[in-house]
Amino acid sequence: RMWLVWAIWWGPTHVDEGIRRCEEIKRHATSKEVEAHAMVMGGNLKAASGAVDEGRLEAAAGRQILGELGDVLRWAGTAMVLGDLELNAGAPERAYELFSEGHAGLAQYSETGYLSTMVGYRAQAALELGRLDEALELADEARRLAQRDDFEPHARAGMVRARALARRGDLAAADDLIREAAAT
Repeated sequence: RMWLVWAIWWGPTHVDEGIRRCEEIKRHATSKEVEAHAMVMGGNLKAASGAVDEGRLEAAAGRQILGELGDVLRWAGTAMVLGDLELNAGAPERAYELFSEGHAGLAQYSETGYLSTMVGYRAQAALELGRLDEALELADEARRLAQRDDFEPHARAGMVRARALARRGDLAAADDLIREAAAT
């Protein structure tokens, strides 16, 4: 059920259906960990539906439960969900803080799946804050960390690189990156 709520957030599920499913999973949760994940993902979806403050509170409460349970890996990993909420809410500073916190937490482990995605998100937040050099460095780090077939961090890193280069006026290089991404 824990991975099901990740798929609800990540996948093609419509926001209203995702909220409904997360609420159902919370009601029938057999563990605090599953309940906490449903709160994190459901909170993100509520924010996406326009209830930003309610979503922030619910997602943060779910993440806090994971911290209280001592599940550092999942507590750090869910920073990407809360950071994504903040990016979508127009709060890149808060998103950057969350991604940095998650990055630091995940760096303690050998796990790279969450970490490569987290670093890619952090690159996106740095870009939104106008920190182009840092965004490019983080995008490169995300690509180095990601497995060759891990689509998300490679796609996000490419998007960050293209946008950063375009902001610097290097439209030809940005266009090349976009064409490369479209070909994969």
